[in-house]
Amino acid sequence: MASNNDRTTSYLESGFSERTAARSVNPRYACYWLDSCQGQHEFDDCSHRPNELNGKLGIYYSPNAEYRLFDRDEINRKILTENPTGCTMVQLLIYKIDEDATWLLFVSKRLKEKRFQSESMREQLLAFPSANPRRKFEDRAEVALQALKTITDQQEILQDYQLRLKRFLFVDAISAYPFQVTPSEAKLLMNSYSSNDEVHSVHWFPLTEILNGLPEWPNYLAKEQTEHGLAQIKHDRYPTVQLRRDVDGRVFTIWSVTVSLLLCIRNHVGFQEFFS
Repeated sequence: MASNNDRTTSYLESGFSERTAARSVNPRYACYWLDSCQGQHEFDDCSHRPNELNGKLGIYYSPNAEYRLFDRDEINRKILTENPTGCTMVQLLIYKIDEDATWLLFVSKRLKEKRFQSESMREQLLAFPSANPRRKFEDRAEVALQALKTITDQQEILQDYQLRLKRFLFVDAISAYPFQVTPSEAKLLMNSYSSNDEVHSVHWFPLTEILNGLPEWPNYLAKEQTEHGLAQIKHDRYPTVQLRRDVDGRVFTIWSVTVSLLLCIRNHVGFQEFFS
């Protein structure tokens, strides 16, 4: 597998982009946006995908995992005919219920905080498994499978993944799906996981600890939903949250984008509903 030093990495919503001189195509990031692409280049090297994979600003909850479709986004003035869902990234909130406690899985990635200047260093931060579409009009369930494959290749977990994608929260071009695994599947995932070019490590944390660390966010909506437009969240803060691992006392920092997503789930849906 390619290393962080010989491939191109792209996270559309994070502003993370790392390029090197190597020209080999990493299969994980091979582009099939158009039929003519045929995986001959990576996402970032496609001349069509960046201009057509436009995102939609706003927030809405889909209890049945159905997407709203859009022609354009009046706020960011983007045409969405080539990406009518307005989704540019799928994230998975993988969770397990073990001994009546809910645990949430985080991955450690090299990410950059948006509140810093562009020249700031990337650091290992906790986020959720994620993926971006590789094909135009790609089913977002297939994108979710790509996100899942960044942390596991176990067929026991992968084979029925679509049945677990029951709902999602859409927030500013990100679709966040809750994805439940059993305690035995969680153990299998951890035992079989090995570090790769995208995900450095995986960690479980109790939901109660996460909720206790989340800051308040009163009046989180900048604009209420209307008949013709989505509700809009505020973009005036980039909070971070730290979690301590009991095994060795190591402290991890959650990426501010992930914290904002957790806040939106708490305020807009509620974790009980989201994980029901």
